[in-house]
Amino acid sequence: MGRMENSHPLFTKHADTLDAALTAIAERGYWSAYPESPSPKIYGEHAAADGEAAFRAYLHNDFPLKDQPATIDWVATERSPFGVDLDVRYPHPDVDGLLAAVTAAMPAWRTAGPQTRVGVCIEILARLHANVFELANAVHMTTGQAFVMGFQAGGPHALDRALEAIAYAYREMTRTPATATWEKQNLNFRVTHARVGGRRLMLLADQTNRQVLDLPLHDCPISLVEQCVRIISHHQQWHEVFEHRAGPRDERASAVDFRQRPAHAEPVFLWHVAFGDADETGEPCFRRE
Repeated sequence: MGRMENSHPLFTKHADTLDAALTAIAERGYWSAYPESPSPKIYGEHAAADGEAAFRAYLHNDFPLKDQPATIDWVATERSPFGVDLDVRYPHPDVDGLLAAVTAAMPAWRTAGPQTRVGVCIEILARLHANVFELANAVHMTTGQAFVMGFQAGGPHALDRALEAIAYAYREMTRTPATATWEKQNLNFRVTHARVGGRRLMLLADQTNRQVLDLPLHDCPISLVEQCVRIISHHQQWHEVFEHRAGPRDERASAVDFRQRPAHAEPVFLWHVAFGDADETGEPCFRRE
């Protein structure tokens, strides 16, 4: 698995687990990161007792989600099939406020990148697994399942499915490069489109590699003054083409009469400029963006 130089510490911490999960989804063989037997030989002599004590500490209390945004009330609706008085109170949020908090947090989560997101998610699984007996008691008391079944279903089996989903997500997020450069020679200028993360950049240079234009490719008007190329409007909306006088059977060539150009080039949007007939007609070809 490829590593970036500045990997998030949590990604580095769980890299071996992720590697094994990626191998498992590729080979489709059996593999589990979380032992499904609640044996003290695996989890330690005191793990079961500590887990039960942690579970019982939740009873008759607010569940520890005090920092969850948009909470307007606390509710206790769970009933144990064993008749145990649970009275665990959970936050009841204002849905609009909760969605607003999620929306505000989304840009930072997106910008963090695949490695950080995956590292954080596998750390969540690791912390849940460290408290697996606490989870097992909760599943046992709220569903009526036998303890061992509750341990397996609510612990290792659930964590395995979560890790599998993370591995598939990571594979999809990283199977295309995070950065790419696309270059094409047109009208005595070299046009380069670069994709860096979610940003698109555009560079125009002449035959001497003298830089003509280097701007973020976003929706703002610019003037291609140094190119001295006349831009004319096309009849279609959101489309501009170079005026040309190509000969018969040479429709792909672009000939520009510079004597007809205006004193100043008209502002256009970068992504509205087509650099040849193939771009205008959608003619299929390699290296097409």
